[in-house]
This record gives sequence, structure tokens and C-alpha cells, in this order.
Amino acid sequence: MGAQLDAEFNFRGFLLRKGWFSPINVPFLGAKGTFPTMIVGERIVGGWFDDNFTAHGFFLRDGDFQSIDCTGQNNLFLSGLNPEGDMVGGTNFANGTEHGVLIRGRPVYSN
Repeated sequence: MGAQLDAEFNFRGFLLRKGWFSPINVPFLGAKGTFPTMIVGERIVGGWFDDNFTAHGFFLRDGDFQSIDCTGQNNLFLSGLNPEGDMVGGTNFANGTEHGVLIRGRPVYSN
């Protein structure tokens, strides 16, 4: 899992698993870069994407993308996900303060 720079200088996410390459690119209008940073199980991916110099979190499950933001923040960088659906990362605000963030979720998969 990672990101690569394309010909238009936009970062594109990817997943390389068992010899297969799969692109991971958020489909949201204005998204310029996708940075997958976390994976749980076979098909659960999360991370962050750039939208006109503002970072937003994303969650991808079974081909469906969900955008994630924190109220009042300028940027959200998600970096960790557990099987219970909890996500961690960092955020910053217009006044320059930075904070860690924990977003409680619901289980993302079961055995």
C-alpha cells in the first residue's frame, strides 16, 4: 500500500497484494491526491486525500468510499484503523493548533 506521483503531479494510491496491483483513488470532486495509510483484513482501507490543499480522511470498504472530517478542522490525516472501526490520526485548526484525533467506529469486519 502506498502512493505514487502521476504525470500530472497528483499522488495516486495503490495496493499491491499477492502480485496484483490495485489503484486506490478517491472519486470525490476536487480530489488531487490519495494517500492510503491503513488497512484491516482483505478489503478495508483508509487514509487521507487532498482537496485543494485541504486534507480529508477517507474509508474504503468493498468499493464504497466515505469521506471523513472533524468539525472545525482545517485538515484531517488518518493513520490507523483497528478491527473495531476506531481510527486515529491528526488534525489542525485555522489558529495553527494541532491535535491527535480518535474517531470511534463500528466493527469493520468479523471472523
